[in-house]
Amino acid sequence: MLETAVTTLELDHANINVSLAATVDLASAHAEAGDLQRSCTLLASTYERLKISGNHRGIARAQRARQRLDRWRAEPVVLELEERMTA
Repeated sequence: MLETAVTTLELDHANINVSLAATVDLASAHAEAGDLQRSCTLLASTYERLKISGNHRGIARAQRARQRLDRWRAEPVVLELEERMTA
C-alpha cells in the first residue's frame, strides 16, 4: 500500500509533505522486511529532500525512522546512512 501511495503522491505537488512522510514510512517498512539497502537509500534521499525544504516535522520523522534501524547499526549501509544524515 505504501508503494502505491508514494508513487501516486509523487505526482501530486500539492501534497509533497504527505508524499515525503509516506516515503519515510516506506523506508521503515523495507527495513522491517529485511531490505536494509532499499530502506537506507530511501531514507537518505528523503531526509535530504526534507532538509532542503526545511520540513522540521518530516526531519524528526526521518530521524525516528533512523533510530528504528539501531538493531542493524553495525551494518555498512546503516553506518553510511548515519553519516549522510549527520552531514
